[in-house]
Amino acid sequence: MKWFNDIKIRVKILAGFIIVAFIAGIVGIVGISKIKEVNKNYSDLYINYGVAIGDIADVSISYQRLKINLDNIILYNDASKIINYKDKINNYEKELKASLLLVEKSIQTEEGKKELANLEMLLDKYISIKDNIMELADSGKKDEALKLMGSDETQEVSDAINASVDNLLKLKSSGGINKSNEYTAEVNYSVITMVITIAIAAIIAIFFGIIISRLISKPISELMNVTNEISKGNLDVKITNNSKDEIGVLSKSMKKMQYKLNEVIEHISFAAEQVTVGSRQISDSTIALSQGATEQASAVEELTASIEEISAQINVNAENAKEANNIANSTKISAVKRNNEMKLMLSAMDEINNSSNNVSKIIKVIDEIAFQTNILALNAAVEAARAGQYGKGFTVVAEEVRNLAARSANAAKETTNIIEESLIKIQDGTGIANQTADALENIVKDIEKVAGIVNGITEACDEQATGISQISQGVIQISQVVQSNSATAEESAASSEELAGQAEVLREQVQMFNIKSNKITPLYEEEDHLHVDSVIEGTYLNNKKFISKEAPRSKKENYPKKILLSDNEFGKY
Repeated sequence: MKWFNDIKIRVKILAGFIIVAFIAGIVGIVGISKIKEVNKNYSDLYINYGVAIGDIADVSISYQRLKINLDNIILYNDASKIINYKDKINNYEKELKASLLLVEKSIQTEEGKKELANLEMLLDKYISIKDNIMELADSGKKDEALKLMGSDETQEVSDAINASVDNLLKLKSSGGINKSNEYTAEVNYSVITMVITIAIAAIIAIFFGIIISRLISKPISELMNVTNEISKGNLDVKITNNSKDEIGVLSKSMKKMQYKLNEVIEHISFAAEQVTVGSRQISDSTIALSQGATEQASAVEELTASIEEISAQINVNAENAKEANNIANSTKISAVKRNNEMKLMLSAMDEINNSSNNVSKIIKVIDEIAFQTNILALNAAVEAARAGQYGKGFTVVAEEVRNLAARSANAAKETTNIIEESLIKIQDGTGIANQTADALENIVKDIEKVAGIVNGITEACDEQATGISQISQGVIQISQVVQSNSATAEESAASSEELAGQAEVLREQVQMFNIKSNKITPLYEEEDHLHVDSVIEGTYLNNKKFISKEAPRSKKENYPKKILLSDNEFGKY
C-alpha cells in the first residue's frame, strides 16, 4: 500500500468517489435489468393471460349475441327488423372470428391449442347450422327453421361451444395463476439479489472509505501531536511520515521547521551569553568615555565665552555700518525721486509747447472759417437783395452772421498773440529746467557711489558677524554633543547592565525548550564570527553561504567566540 500512500490526497479522494460511483453504477445496472425483467414478465402475464381471458370472453359474448339475433329472425315477421337482425348477425360473426384470432395468438400450451381447435370446429358447425336456419327463414319456412333451431344436434353443438369456452377460460386462468406465482418468485429472487448487491457495494465503499480516511487522518493526527508538543516547547519529537502526498510534503516542512527552531533556539542561547559578556565590556568603556566627555565640556565652555565677546563687537560694527548704509540709501532715493520729478516737469513743458502749437493751428483754422463765413454772408446778402421783399428776413440773418465772423476773426488774432508770447516763455523755462536736471543727475551718481561703498562695508560686517555666529553655533553644538555624549555614556552604562539582565532572562526563557540531543553546528565560508541579524533572520552578511552539519553537544568550542554589533545594531538590540 506504500504506492497508495504516495498518491496525492486529491487523487485518493477522487479514487474513492470513483469506486463508490462505479459500485453504484453496478447496483443501478443490476437493478435496472431486474426491473426490466419484472416489467417484461408482468407484460407477458397481462397480454397472454389477462387480455387473453377477455378475448375468450368476447368470443362467448359474440356467440351468445349471434344466437339471440338468430332467434329473433325466426320469432319476428317485421321485414325491417329482420334485416337489422341479419346485419347484427354478420357483425357478430366477424367479431367472433376476430376474437378467435386474438385468442389464437395468446395460446401457448398444447392443451390450449387443442381446445381452441375444437372450439373453432364447433363454431364452424354452428355457423353452418345458422346459415341453414337463415335460408329456411328467408324462404318462409320458419317452422322448419324453428325445428332446426331446437333440434338435439343444434343444442349439442351449442352446449359443446359453451363447454369449450369454459375450458379455455379455465386453462388461461390456471396458466395465469401459475405464471403469476413464477413471476412472484422471480421478483423475490431479484429483491434478494439487489439487497445482496447493495450490501456488498456498501461494504466495499465503507472499506475504501476507512482506508482512505486512515491514510489521511493518521498522519494529520501525528502532525497535530507534533505541533502540540512544539507549542509546549518540546522540540525533541519525531515525525515518521515519509509519504509523497500533500501530508508528506507538510511533514517534510514540519521537519525543516523543527530543525530550524532547534538551530535558532541554540543560537539565541549562545547569543544571550555573548550579549551578557559584551554588555559588561560596554559598561566599562562607557564609564571612561563619560569622564573624558566631562573634561571636553569644560574646555568648550571657555572657548564659547571668548567667541561670544568677539561676536558682540562685530555685531556693533555691523549695526553702525547698516545705519550709514540706510542713510546713504535714503539720500539716494530722495535724489532719484527729485530727478525723476524734474524729468516729469520737462516732459510736461514739452507737452505744453506741443499743445500751444496745436492751438495756434486750430486758431488759424478758426480764422479761415470766419473768413469763409464772412464771404458766405456777403453772398447771402446779395442773394437776399435780388429776392426783394421776400429776402428781407434772410438779409438780417446774413448781416448778423457776418458780424459774428468778424468778431471770431478778431478773437482768433488776439489768442494767437497770447500763445506766441507763452511759447517764448516756455522755451526759456525749459532751458533752465534742463540745466537743473543735469545737476541733479550728477548728484545722484555721486550718491550712488557713496551708497555702494557703504553697502560693501555693511556686507563685510554682516559676513563677519555671520561667520562668528556660525563659529559660536558650532562650538555650542560641540558643547551640546559633548554633554550629550557624557549623558549617553552614562545611559549606555546603565543600559548595558539592563541588557545583561535581559540576556539572562532570555537565556532562562530559552532553557524551557527541550532541544534535540544532537546540536546543529553552523559553519561559515569566509566568516569566523556569528552576526546577530544573520542568526535571527536566518541569513548572513554579504550573502555568505550557510552550511550545517550534525555535531555533538559537547563541542562548544566550535561556536564563534565573538559577536559583532554595529552602532545601529546596538541601538536596535
